[in-house]
Amino acid sequence: MNKMWLNPTYIRSEAAIMQVTYPEEETYSNETLVLNQSPTPTPWAEQFHQEQQNRISNHASSKPLMVDKLRKRRENNCNRERGRQRRIREAFNVLRTVIPDYLSEREPGDRLSRIQTLRMAKNYIVMLYEMLEKST
Repeated sequence: MNKMWLNPTYIRSEAAIMQVTYPEEETYSNETLVLNQSPTPTPWAEQFHQEQQNRISNHASSKPLMVDKLRKRRENNCNRERGRQRRIREAFNVLRTVIPDYLSEREPGDRLSRIQTLRMAKNYIVMLYEMLEKST
């Protein structure tokens, strides 16, 4: 038979706490448990209860900090990504201004896509290289 002392919160009802002032045995799942009905809890039980309360309060108070920390990290990541995208967009705009219009089959004022811009830039570099080779 396995006996253990339990905290009064595990008793089936509050009425049982008021009526019984001595240890009582009850059977749960073929095991007999002794319920502690003493009016004053033991020192180790008080310490255990206090540690549990501290853990619960520490966990509850750290949760908003973690949420704020994650929100701030996400915000920083989004700002960093927006800045990266802006710099890429600006670089493509500069590259578009360098490529002569006669290399592309586009109307003046039409904007090249990124892939078109890269292809035109490559073709322009090849053309300039060939011109240098012929002149030397």
